[in-house]
Amino acid sequence: MPFVPHGAAARAIDGANRYLWPDGTSAHSTQPFGYHALRRAADAISNRTPLISSQIIGNHDIFHSGMYPFPTASQNLARTRRVLTVYDLIPVLFPELFAHGMALTVKQIFDNILRSIGPEDFFLCISEATKDDLCAQLGIDPVRAAVTPLAASPDLFYPDSNDASVRSIGAKYAIPEGAKYLLSVNTLEPRKNMQHAIRCFNELIQAERIRDLYFVLVGTNGWEFEEILATVADANLAADRIIVTGFVPDEDLASLYSGALAFVYPSFYEGFGLPPLEAMQCGTPVITSNTSALPEVVGDAGIMVDPRDANALSQAMLTMYRQPAVRAQLALKSEQRARQFSWIRYTDAVVAGYEEALSA
Repeated sequence: MPFVPHGAAARAIDGANRYLWPDGTSAHSTQPFGYHALRRAADAISNRTPLISSQIIGNHDIFHSGMYPFPTASQNLARTRRVLTVYDLIPVLFPELFAHGMALTVKQIFDNILRSIGPEDFFLCISEATKDDLCAQLGIDPVRAAVTPLAASPDLFYPDSNDASVRSIGAKYAIPEGAKYLLSVNTLEPRKNMQHAIRCFNELIQAERIRDLYFVLVGTNGWEFEEILATVADANLAADRIIVTGFVPDEDLASLYSGALAFVYPSFYEGFGLPPLEAMQCGTPVITSNTSALPEVVGDAGIMVDPRDANALSQAMLTMYRQPAVRAQLALKSEQRARQFSWIRYTDAVVAGYEEALSA
């Protein structure tokens, strides 16, 4: 979405001559400045990107790496401030949450990033939790780290009030017409804690003799996804009530979110937590973990539980099933909470981070 800078963003851009993206192209202060331009920083130096010389980098005020290590050519340049976006510290905090081969690769990438940063660099963290982790684990001075919360696209995630659309998309993914269902959207991997959620759902519908509730799992297969599918197969009574859709394109998600009683996301750790925000933006109540960045996103608009507490998660599911007044209240709060996040706010926060780096 195009965005014309204003306020602090406009002042920051006026105060810097040009911004250099890591693919070697520049953005001038006379050009429109928006989220899509900022996202180009994610295409930072890689094996497929030609190296940028120190002379080119040194002619710019800001060098922003969206996720890759700073190139050697960016070191020891008096004029240029280096900025790195930090999404999470999962490789440092939870290396056991990666498959064995993947863990080694991720650690190598992360080690390369750590080796590339210096004491004068600045950081953009997608949540307060990520900033706290960064400063605590790596000894980063908090004044050198800004928080830039993410957002969900309003064009893709919105309350779908068209019953025909909700029914049609539901049928596309084998959800019985008119079915009540809980929804989860994530990669099927251990960090998302879906085996725990499946077991809680299974125990709930057996203990409460619930015959009309389904659990819809949306997402691509991650590592150890076979164990998650095996948990579904072993769910006894619930096996035929759990619908695994696989990948779902973004354009179908608003209808799936809107048709759900609640969104279930008991992840162990998130650097931000976009799926809960997407659900909230669709007016869907959220059940999520009380850990990492998730409370920042959800606030009081959802039910938060310890991701290891089976009783708490089962009770939250039961509340969403049996108490429509609670669902309605949380749905209203969810939409209100979601309005606090936008790509304009994100852009303003990024440029304010640039301004801090330039003034240091």
